[in-house]
Amino acid sequence: MGGTQRLAEVFVELADTLVDDFDVVDFLQVLTERAVELLDADAAGLMLADQRGALQLMTSTTQRAGSLEAFEIQSSEGPCMDCFATGAPVVNVDLAGAGGRWPVFTAAAAEQGYGAAHALPLRLRGQVIGAMNLFTDAAVRLGPEDLAVGQSMADIATIGLLQQRSLRDQTVLSEQLQGALASRVPARAGQGRPRRTRPHRRRPGLHPDAHPRPPPRPDPDRGRHLCRRGLPRRARVRLLLTPAARGHRDARAGPRLSGRQAAEPLPPRRGCLPAW
Repeated sequence: MGGTQRLAEVFVELADTLVDDFDVVDFLQVLTERAVELLDADAAGLMLADQRGALQLMTSTTQRAGSLEAFEIQSSEGPCMDCFATGAPVVNVDLAGAGGRWPVFTAAAAEQGYGAAHALPLRLRGQVIGAMNLFTDAAVRLGPEDLAVGQSMADIATIGLLQQRSLRDQTVLSEQLQGALASRVPARAGQGRPRRTRPHRRRPGLHPDAHPRPPPRPDPDRGRHLCRRGLPRRARVRLLLTPAARGHRDARAGPRLSGRQAAEPLPPRRGCLPAW
């Protein structure tokens, strides 16, 4: 492992993610290269989970490591897959004796010339977003101090990635809100001020369907209460000639008169039509 000063410089480099030109691939490439440098590994590769939770190869320090990482994802077995599934480190794995655990992966690792593998999770509290693989040509074991340094680097990288994801989501949400508000302004501009209406309150027991009103009855005396000045002459005559008015007239007039008595009209009342 390198000196304390170099370790501090690497931690500062990994923590500086609040930049305008931040690139995820470049950041992860720096992480794998610094892990190989500080932990005396021969190669490293890193996987991140996508939106569906499936691991995707992001970067590797060598072509051999990249090919082995891609084969590990394709076969769904290996230290990095177990590390991501459990959220715990899988370290100091002697690939020569791990054939019963990962038969396909160990055969591919032997073809690439690797003797040991170590997987460290990229996690923050209970959230695991990926894993980093370290490979050595010989079956070299990492000590507790080296493993602590490697896990600290993975944790710092996880915090930076989640912070960048949160900032990107906030930016996208802000742009969506601005677009929604901008699209609503022209539509509301021509509407003017909305008219405020008071809700109609109905008194209990007065619903028109609950108690329907009976149809109005014909009034036989309506012709007697019509003033001469209230309606035209033709309308007064039409109303007075209704069957109800004639029946009421005949009932009040009594027996018919003949001769001179029938010819003499009754004196009209003051201000109203005469009773026929």
